[in-house]
Amino acid sequence: MAHWEKLQVKGKSVKVFAGMPKGDGPHPAFVLCQHAPGLDAFTERVIDRLAENGFAAMAWDGYHRTGADHPDRRTSVTDAGSLTDIKATLAYMVKNPKIDMRRIGIAGHCMGGRTAYLGAVKIDAFRCCGVFWGGSILSPRGHDGPSPLALTKNIKCPVIGFLAMKTRTRRPPMSTRSTPN
Repeated sequence: MAHWEKLQVKGKSVKVFAGMPKGDGPHPAFVLCQHAPGLDAFTERVIDRLAENGFAAMAWDGYHRTGADHPDRRTSVTDAGSLTDIKATLAYMVKNPKIDMRRIGIAGHCMGGRTAYLGAVKIDAFRCCGVFWGGSILSPRGHDGPSPLALTKNIKCPVIGFLAMKTRTRRPPMSTRSTPN
């Protein structure tokens, strides 16, 4: 069901893990944002499960700028780069007649949950957003501007978030903080 494909991001070939349900479609779809370990077996299982349940889904390699084995791979992921990648994934998906672009969501786990939320606050294409933890959602990446959470007022789709009451970081858990204006 799921398989590897390639899309173009600013002229560079980027691998994506793609899943397509059985049938002609058009199918609802998800952009899946990878978690910190990258495009691993967990991400592949999520794509497979989405396809098994009737959703087309794609997850791009968020470390394509540095390589998955680069020691600075996580810190090199910026908000601008993530938004470029999300838009490239959407542009790739729109070319597939089996995908219904009127029914598309975005989701992710931990770092990917943060990226999904960023996509939902910055791109109007999404009809729903799933944030599973949302690691570092309170901080901008690669700039001094507002964090994804600070941009909450820009969301135009329903969001479901699963956030921890306890955290290993030194900052208070998100569930005890108020949402910024």
